[in-house]
Amino acid sequence: MEELAAAVRRAGEDGLTVKAVGTGHSFTSIAATDGVLIRPQLLTGIRNIDRDALTVTVEAGTPLKRLNMALAREGLSLTNMGDIMEQTVSGRPAPAPTAPAASRPR
Repeated sequence: MEELAAAVRRAGEDGLTVKAVGTGHSFTSIAATDGVLIRPQLLTGIRNIDRDALTVTVEAGTPLKRLNMALAREGLSLTNMGDIMEQTVSGRPAPAPTAPAASRPR
C-alpha cells in the first residue's frame, strides 16, 4: 500500500494523472494514459463483511472469480453479475449509480 501511495504522490508532484485499471480485458484503448497507470493486482481479498447491511468491502485488485468463490463460502453472492469473471473489482463498472450489493442466494 505504501508503494501505491508513493506512486500517486509522485504523479501528483510531476503533474501527471493517475488511472487505475483492472485486468485490461477490454479491446478498446480505455486504459491508455499519458500519465501513470496503476494495476492493483496485489490488492486482493475481502476486508469486511457486514451481514446486516449486506455489504462487502473488498480490495480493488480482487478478481470477480475469486470474490464470487469467497462470497459463496460465506453464503453470499453478488446480486448482479456479468458474464466476464476475469475482471477485477476496480475494472468492473457498476450497472447503476451504486455497485451491486451482496445478497443471500435464494
